[in-house]
Amino acid sequence: MALAGRPGGWLAEAMRNLGKKHITIQRLRAFRDAIGPKERRELLADVRYVPNWMRPYFLELTRDEPTKSVAATATTTVAQ
Repeated sequence: MALAGRPGGWLAEAMRNLGKKHITIQRLRAFRDAIGPKERRELLADVRYVPNWMRPYFLELTRDEPTKSVAATATTTVAQ
């Protein structure tokens, strides 16, 4: 409930519905494109409320430029 009505809420819900194995680089790019600078700052505040496996993705989305370390954890193709 801490994330209700916040960008972190819809992002956490989207990631939960997709599942860890289905977070791809393409999906991270789509998430990044969907949020603006204000929402990125809010994601940084929201990171403490999300499950541990989502935290690297949240932190990645708050950066101005994507890093290779988190991109390496995201799969490049959707698992079958």
